[in-house]
Amino acid sequence: ERKFTDMTISVEGGAPFCCHRVVLSAASPVFDRMLSQEEFQEGREAYMTLRDATWEAVDAFLECIYCGHLSANLPCSTYATVLRLPDMYQVFSVMKTCARAMQHLRCHQNIVPTLRCL
Repeated sequence: ERKFTDMTISVEGGAPFCCHRVVLSAASPVFDRMLSQEEFQEGREAYMTLRDATWEAVDAFLECIYCGHLSANLPCSTYATVLRLPDMYQVFSVMKTCARAMQHLRCHQNIVPTLRCL
């Protein structure tokens, strides 16, 4: 829901995500620093672009931050991309959730990222 959103995350290939700074800051020390300090463009403009991530991966990442779970319909190939985001932004709860979900999948794209996370 877009109610009270106060920032936007843009990703190539899809609609922007309307987010809440307080939710992202509570989930991640990296987001907290970026969004709460004037020295960072993301904080001043309430806008950030995530590069090197697919729209589907960012959608899953944000869903996990907000809801605490990943969609059961997430394609196997998306998990490796999703797993990079919590590592980059230090959202360890999402990293653990993603790694647990990946343990039950058997595809060559997720073996190395899963092992790194464990």
